[in-house]
Parts: sequence; structure tokens; C-alpha cells
Amino acid sequence: MFSGIRSALTRTAAWRLALGPTLVFAMGTTVAFLIMYSIAARSIREHNDAWLQGEIEVLRQVSLATPQDQLYPQIVRAIATSAAEEVTGASPKARERAEMIFFLHADSAGRALIWLGPASKAPFIASVVGAQLPTRVPRSVPVPGQRLPFRVVRDHGPGGSDIYLGLSDVHAVRLMDALLWRLGWIWFGVLCAGCGMAFVMARRMLARVDSIRLAAARIRPDDLSTRVPEGPHADEITQLARTLNGMLDRVAASVTELRSLTDTVAHELKSPITTIRGRLEIALTAESDAASREAAILAIEDLDRLAAFVTTSLDLAEADGGGLRLRRELVDFSDLVSRVVGLYEPAFTELGRSIELHQAGPVTVLADASLLRRGLANLLDNELHHTPPGTRVVVTTTIAPGVVRLLLEDDGPGFPPELSGRLFERFGKGVKSGGHGLGLAFVRAIVLAHGGEVTGGDRAQGGAFVKLTIPTPGPAARSMSSPSGTASCGRKTRTRS
Repeated sequence: MFSGIRSALTRTAAWRLALGPTLVFAMGTTVAFLIMYSIAARSIREHNDAWLQGEIEVLRQVSLATPQDQLYPQIVRAIATSAAEEVTGASPKARERAEMIFFLHADSAGRALIWLGPASKAPFIASVVGAQLPTRVPRSVPVPGQRLPFRVVRDHGPGGSDIYLGLSDVHAVRLMDALLWRLGWIWFGVLCAGCGMAFVMARRMLARVDSIRLAAARIRPDDLSTRVPEGPHADEITQLARTLNGMLDRVAASVTELRSLTDTVAHELKSPITTIRGRLEIALTAESDAASREAAILAIEDLDRLAAFVTTSLDLAEADGGGLRLRRELVDFSDLVSRVVGLYEPAFTELGRSIELHQAGPVTVLADASLLRRGLANLLDNELHHTPPGTRVVVTTTIAPGVVRLLLEDDGPGFPPELSGRLFERFGKGVKSGGHGLGLAFVRAIVLAHGGEVTGGDRAQGGAFVKLTIPTPGPAARSMSSPSGTASCGRKTRTRS
């Protein structure tokens, strides 16, 4: 039986969660009950002291006004008997009340003139007289043979005598013991109720956690549509469920994107691989060396494009995973843009397009120069392949506090309508495009990796634009090393056509 209970308890953490609040509750209620007990004990003591002080005054008046004859003891006994019934905690039995009170009238030498109380008066008289009590101030006096001390008060009697009135604490102690017993049972009942409530509340809370666990266990690799239940309240467990659901949404989106990526990559690879295979077959079967050489050259060009596609796809995958490696150095951004534009100028001229470069002056960025060149090259490649002859392309760099901006504009037909809202997505391309749809996605990945921003779209006056914003380093970073490159573009406006 006990092993079954222990096994059930080890399967849930509810009892461990309830243990802490129960201990705190137990200590709190213990302190509260002890305070109540001490207050009750002090109240009983104060009440009995007030009774002693009042009764000793009555007895003093009686001793002063009553002749010291046989009538005097009877009057004192009657007063003491009547007063004993008013004592807090007094026994209902007259005999027991007589044992709890004593009255002593002693002369100036300490000899007893009158004694009313327990039969063994000698220990009482010796203890009380020897205590040298102050006048009308109750004090506790231990008496030999008595389990508890007596509370005694002294006053002056007639002719230099003293009168003493004593009250035993035994009945008050019994009353306090009864109160302590009742408080103990109350404390135990309240503690059990508090422990039960804490366990039930913890169990209900953990039941919600368990429902999340069961829902998470039902999630399979081939089915990521299951979501953990969320509670009606915006508490920590509901926040946990929402966080898990958000994570599952991201995982599902990543898996969907991965499947789409693999499908797209497989599709994109199939065509160039087939083309390369065909060109190699032509090279093998060609009758002349010139034909086989031309087929081999074309196959190599196709392999270069295929390698570039694979490299860009891998770089994009690293960027999406936050693992794109940057070799940062201080780069003269104006010089880098000037060099890339100068490299593409002959191709623009040959294909009947014009390109202009306008720069505000030299500016330094902390960046990976190789990646920036590839990004700018992708933008200019798009202009070469997706604009008609006669298109005018303008590249402008501007400097603002903390950033440098590059704006590329053209007066061509603009972006295809099907790219609206997905301009920088992977494999986002127009219907008539012969590319892979990775160029702008790679540009965005590069800019974001450098902490910048990229936007793009159609111009209001016609044509398309792409705008890059890249942060510039502070003075401390610029002083670390000199910018890479030996040439610097110091011209504010440079035009190529």
C-alpha cells in the first residue's frame, strides 16, 4: 500500500510544489497561534493580578474595621470563598477553590494571626513572609511541595501587621493547556486543509503542463500541424504554450521552406545537368576538333553557372541560419562601388544600355568586401539581363549620420507584377525570367548580415529601384586600421555611357 502511494507521488511534482507553501503556511500559522496564546496568557495574568489587588484592598478594609475576635476569621473566609468564584479558570468544586487561595494575617514579627487556606500552612507562611514582597504589587512566590508558584500580594494591616492574599496558577495553567490543545487541533486541521488545497491547485496547474506534453508527443515529423492547447488565462503556462506553438509554426515553416528549396534546387539542377550532358555527348561524337572544343567550352560555362547557383544557394542557407561568415575590414565603400561599376561599364555599352555613377565622396564601412562586391554585381547583372536596350541606369551613393546609402534606379519596365510582395524571396522571379531567382535574395542576405536594410520596387515615374542602407563605423573602429584598397573615388559625379 505504502509503495503504491510512494509510486503515485513520484509520478507527479504536485506534492513537491505544495510542500513549500505548506511549510510556509505552517510556520505562519504557528507564529500566529503562539502570539494568540501569549496574548491569552498575559490577559489571564493581568485579570488575576487585578483581582488580587482588588481583593486585598477589601480584606485590608475588613481587617481595619473588624474586631480581631472569632467573627473576624468567619468574615474573611466568607469574603475569600465568594471572591474565589470570580477567579479566571477557577474550578467549579468548592474544595478545589479553597486549595487555590490562601489568606494570611501576620504580625510584625511574621507570626500568623489568622490563616485561611491549604492545611499545610508552614511552607506557605515561611515562603510568603521570607519573600519580602512590595506593597500591593503581585509577585510569583514558589512554595515547597506545590507544583506551581502562587501569585501573592501584600498590604498593611492594623497595628503594624501585614495581610497576604495568594492565588495559585494551577487553574490558569489548566485553562491555558486546554486552550493550547484546542489551538493545536485547529492548527493541524488548517494545515491539512492548506496542504490539500495547495496540492489540488498544483495538480491542476501541472495537468495543463501534462496536456502540453501529450500534445507535443503527438507531433510527428510528417505532420507538424498539431498545436499544444492554450489556457484561457494569460499566465505563464499559457505563455509557454504560445511560445511552443510559435516555435512549431517556425519549424513547420522551415520544413516547408526546406522541402520547397529541395524541390526547386532539384528542378533547377536538372535542366543544366541535362544540358551539360548533351554538350559532352556532342563533344564526344563531334567529327571535328573545333565542334568538340566549342561543346566543351559551353559545357564548362554551364558548369560555372551551376557552381555559382550552388554557391549562392549555400550562402543563402547559411544566411537564413545566421551562419553567414563575414571577414570584416575597413572598406572604402565609394572606391568599391566605383570599381564594380567600372567593371560592368563595357558590358552595359555593348548591350546598348547606359550607366551613371554619382557619389557624395569617400566613405568607410566595416564590411566583407568580397560579399559587397558580389551583392553589387548581382544588382548590375539583373540590370543587364532584365532591362531592354536603351535603358538608363543610375547608381547614387549618399552619406547620412551613421549610414551610407546606395540607390540603384533605371527607367526600364520595372519589376514583373508577379514579384509584388516577394521581391527579395528565394527563387522569386518573373514568368519570363531565365534566372534562378536568387540574386535579390542574396543581396538582401548580405545587407542584413552587415546590419543594414534593403528595399525595392517600382518608381512612380517608371522603372525600378533598389535601395541599400549600410551602417558606418564609429571613430574608434576607423582608427583600428586603414581602409582596404589603394584607389579612392574623390569625384562627386562620374558619368559612364
